[in-house]
Amino acid sequence: MDYEIIFYHSGSTSVLEQLLHKELSPSGMKAAASAAAFTPKKLVLLLSASLSRCDVVFIIGGLDGGKASTDTILSAVLSAGEGGISSDKLIDESGAEAYILRAAKQKIIVLPDDSEVVNEMLQSRIKDELKRDYALSGNNSAVSRPDVEAIAQELDKELSKTSRVRVTFENEYAKKEARSLKKLLIPTVMFAVAGVVLACLAVVAFFTA
Repeated sequence: MDYEIIFYHSGSTSVLEQLLHKELSPSGMKAAASAAAFTPKKLVLLLSASLSRCDVVFIIGGLDGGKASTDTILSAVLSAGEGGISSDKLIDESGAEAYILRAAKQKIIVLPDDSEVVNEMLQSRIKDELKRDYALSGNNSAVSRPDVEAIAQELDKELSKTSRVRVTFENEYAKKEARSLKKLLIPTVMFAVAGVVLACLAVVAFFTA
């Protein structure tokens, strides 16, 4: 799932971008774009463009309570929303503030220009809400591939457990033929089993993607 980042009067763009990537990528989220705004007009234009492309937008910085601050601008957005937009104000132990605005399935997450506060906000509330509302996974671990060699060894072990019949000199030719067939059988069954396992994994990956 994609998200976009808008930095507004932020001086820690690289650090915060890396922090978001580190915390959100295990859930399958990735930053599709990032941009910077220095005026309210530019912020509104970037926000409008981002919301036309994705459901989650992070706005970082500008939370100073001034006339051109992020919270002042978004207050105007809220007042024009006619009840279609809801918001939560998050405050940590140090008094730092963040906001989550929701409209239908979209979210605007406003965070201060402080990596420690951003990390705390992500851990305490934001990550869990994103996972819940967008049905994100808890991790991004790849599906393990079957060990073909291990499968072959297991098949060989099972075949060696089958009952053996004492053969006479006259049956030596038949014994050699049986050994030849066994040599052919092991790789044939091995690849057949591996193919089935891979097919099952492909089906599972398709339905859980």
